[in-house]
Amino acid sequence: MTEQILKPFTQYKTPVWSYIITILFVLLIGAVVAVGVYVNNAKQIVLGDTIWKSYTTVTMTLVENPECKTCGNDEIAANVPLTLGPSVQVRRVAKNSLEGQKMIDQYNIKALPHVVLSESMNTLPDFARFEQGLDVNADGSYSLSAVILQVPTPEFLSTPEVSDADASFGPKDAALTIIEFSDFECPFCVRGAGVVSQLKAEYGDTVHFVFKHLPLDQLHPNARAAAAAAVCADKQDNFWEMHDRMFANQKDLTQDNFVAWATEFGMDVDTFTTCLSADQTAAQVQSDADIAREYGISGTPAFFVGDQLLAGAYPYEQFKAIIDAKLAE
Repeated sequence: MTEQILKPFTQYKTPVWSYIITILFVLLIGAVVAVGVYVNNAKQIVLGDTIWKSYTTVTMTLVENPECKTCGNDEIAANVPLTLGPSVQVRRVAKNSLEGQKMIDQYNIKALPHVVLSESMNTLPDFARFEQGLDVNADGSYSLSAVILQVPTPEFLSTPEVSDADASFGPKDAALTIIEFSDFECPFCVRGAGVVSQLKAEYGDTVHFVFKHLPLDQLHPNARAAAAAAVCADKQDNFWEMHDRMFANQKDLTQDNFVAWATEFGMDVDTFTTCLSADQTAAQVQSDADIAREYGISGTPAFFVGDQLLAGAYPYEQFKAIIDAKLAE
């Protein structure tokens, strides 16, 4: 047997003599439909050796900037339906339209292009395969961010907010801010930390470096505790010392070691130890992780160099070229 998708009928002009045949055909189809069964959320009809399935329509709304030539709008409009299946119908909405502005506000869209899929997405037979990459919206629809869509150069409508609680280095009023999302147990983040050290040495007087926490709990069981230790060290002005020590000892991220290092750095150990288990500390780490999620960031390290995202451990030379270009603007 072969499996095919049941497509809508197309109207044709037919001669009068064929109406009888048409009526008989419709009656035959009606009889078959009457015994059709729903399998895998699809209406299944068997005709001879062929199985026909008709799936619920899924509406895909692509919120885009039509003028962005590097955003891959046309590729996304063509390729996402090919991935999800032929029952996906595409709508394209410009960001500056009334509907576009409404959707940006409603779905808290941070970057373009952005895809919103109707709630019927969950009726597709392969839904479980795509579910992990989808954000569930309050109205039951689903979103695919520009980062999840792997857009090489998305248009960011905003950058992550920086607060006084963030660990940072360099002048806060600098013309350029670099925001890093990192995980102390992530092996790739060690490379990122090395690059940041080089950048701090060269641009520490002209660039504001900000560190945000994104512990990948499923991969790194000690990362969240390490993030808490870094937050507590920052409260005593020893963030970068703790930062460097933890990255240099990724296989030894234990509370005993956090306390030993805090002692070595001359910190108030009682205050530090109390801070490690404080609700406020956990909330700060989670707040950073939530911000990362809002921007579609699910891996570490990830850097915002101004409004440009670099997701991964890029070499120093690439950062330098981007920084120099941004400072020259």
